[in-house]
Amino acid sequence: MTDKKKPYHERVAEEVIKSLEEGTAPWVKPWQPGQQPDRPVNALTGKPYRGFNSVWLSMMQKDDDPRWCTYKQAQELGAQVRKGEKSTVVQYWQFREKKLLKDEQGKPVLNDKGEKQYKMVELERPKVFHAAVFHASQIDGLQPLPPRKEIPEWERHTAAENMLEASGASINHDQNDRAFYRQSTDQIHLPPKGQFPTADNYYATALHEVGHWTGHPSRLDRDLSHPFGSEGYAKEELRAELSSYMLGTELGIGHDPGQHTAYIGSWIKALKEDPNEIFRATRDAEKIVDYMKDLVQQQEQEQIVEQAQEHLIAELEESSRNAVEGYSAIESWRNLEGTAKAFGVEAYLAKPEDGEDGDMVIHYEKNGQKLPITTELYAMDGKAATSVDGERIPGTGLTSAAEWQSDALKAAITPLLRGWRLIKACQPTAGRWLMMKQPMVTKRASSFWSAMTMKTSCRLVYLKPRTLPTRKPLISTAWLPVWQRCGKVR
Repeated sequence: MTDKKKPYHERVAEEVIKSLEEGTAPWVKPWQPGQQPDRPVNALTGKPYRGFNSVWLSMMQKDDDPRWCTYKQAQELGAQVRKGEKSTVVQYWQFREKKLLKDEQGKPVLNDKGEKQYKMVELERPKVFHAAVFHASQIDGLQPLPPRKEIPEWERHTAAENMLEASGASINHDQNDRAFYRQSTDQIHLPPKGQFPTADNYYATALHEVGHWTGHPSRLDRDLSHPFGSEGYAKEELRAELSSYMLGTELGIGHDPGQHTAYIGSWIKALKEDPNEIFRATRDAEKIVDYMKDLVQQQEQEQIVEQAQEHLIAELEESSRNAVEGYSAIESWRNLEGTAKAFGVEAYLAKPEDGEDGDMVIHYEKNGQKLPITTELYAMDGKAATSVDGERIPGTGLTSAAEWQSDALKAAITPLLRGWRLIKACQPTAGRWLMMKQPMVTKRASSFWSAMTMKTSCRLVYLKPRTLPTRKPLISTAWLPVWQRCGKVR
């Protein structure tokens, strides 16, 4: 069979195998800090290519210019692909598409502006697309590549350290010359930092092991049970090495594949037996990179929120300096914060959209997800009133009495957490779900109790007031008294 007649995945797998045999594949070559080429990007949109396309184009480009684009995109940039240049084919998969919303009569659903409404639906069979792209070196008339920004040593080391810290991984520096992740204890073991040739080398090694760490069932849930030396073990090493290479590019710390070149033979064997393995491996590696970057972003957002909280608390303290005893806003805040904490709920301050200077509104979260509870807190006299979905708790109102403030908040929190516990107790997959995904409030109801949508690995679970379980692929339930009358949930 000629190359042109071979399926795309077989042709590219052959190229990958060839580069592995020659030692030219990007992730098996050593890269010094700052010398690693940038990830391939689209010259028109500036977006980086992802997954296998990123690795594939890195293999095919001949210089440090990371820009690629289609023939038509080159023309949009006022440039021209040179005659006779050969394109490189990339592949895209579409797993969802827009679907027109229709009413019961089959007519399009319109919004307030008369525009048709759409929703994203999962495709039963994903669609695959191919595009022919050309490297910047094959195109005349492109603007010169801007000078590459060099990342100072302190900056790249700080970024790498922040990523390790954001992961929360347990890292032990207790080895002489070994580095590994042990799933049974969920811990990473490394030699002391001083034993590494450079700090960049340390961070590259640590991030390789963090790549394995992401495979734990509570994270990205990959199969890490394969014994050392097995084919499955080598495949997992390929994922960690690819992710380490990608993160090395992003952070500028370089890449040292020296300890993992022993797996090249196993990788070649796996690709010969199953050409699709390189696509799966690069997809998983991209997931690892995204996961780690999300953790860093989450940490940065938490730091911003923490700083904002410190500022708002300082405002409350200032406004309470001359308050009459028993009418202090800061005392009310500490009382409500402590009440929430007793339920495992986190309270945080925010400025109201309208109100007097110094007034605050308290929001509440459970496991990182916002609850539909708010408390108005007045700076002048420390009075507070708690509401659920904008409705005051029946029988309560503005009060500066600590006991009454706590009672109102307890009345708001207790029913919500009771429904939370029902999900844990009644779902057959509750244990796995709690490890993989926390409940997420995604919809608010106009009724007293909020409608809560909790996404699991296999279904959507809705909690709505005064609604019995249905036969749809979800659980729709009221709070405990009604649930007990419903019997077993299917």
